[in-house]
Amino acid sequence: MNLCRCAILSVTLVLLAGFASAQDEAKRAANQANDNLQQRLDSFEKKLGSLFDHTGKDVTMLKRSFDEMKTELQVLRDDLERLRKEGTLTRDEVRAQLQRESERLKEQRRQLQNERADQEAKAKQARAPALQPVSLRHSKADDVVKLVRELLQDDAKRIRLAADLRTNTVLIYANREDTELVRSILQHVDRDDGMQ
Repeated sequence: MNLCRCAILSVTLVLLAGFASAQDEAKRAANQANDNLQQRLDSFEKKLGSLFDHTGKDVTMLKRSFDEMKTELQVLRDDLERLRKEGTLTRDEVRAQLQRESERLKEQRRQLQNERADQEAKAKQARAPALQPVSLRHSKADDVVKLVRELLQDDAKRIRLAADLRTNTVLIYANREDTELVRSILQHVDRDDGMQ
């Protein structure tokens, strides 16, 4: 009878040791998965950080989007850690969830890059000079060009003006913002009671 108890105790100890070893292996696997997740998330954060190496008005918007993504990543980390502790996620499930989240974040990154490229293209287009003719009704084009040049001496390098005497037109070669400035001056000068 003692021999039987000893055998049962021995088998129980072997089973407990095997169970403990299996639990240790599962914890090591979970820790390894957690470390891999941490490395991938840190790498992703660094990559997102590189999106913000530019200046302009869109920095605030991009920073806000980056902060939102960071918050989402932290929520994901917390959820994954909680689920891992509860033992409800297997390694493959964690990998699949990370893959889905990674794809979603990649798509957001592509959208941010596209928005940034669009904004840069619009800004470049707004800065690009263009030729704009403005016909005058009441003033002589050459007199108006002299007056505008005198008013805009500091901006002479950015704004080029010419008078077409044949059509009484002022030709403006400037970016969109400067063109609007010159147009407003021309509207003020080219009145019935303006220069003659």
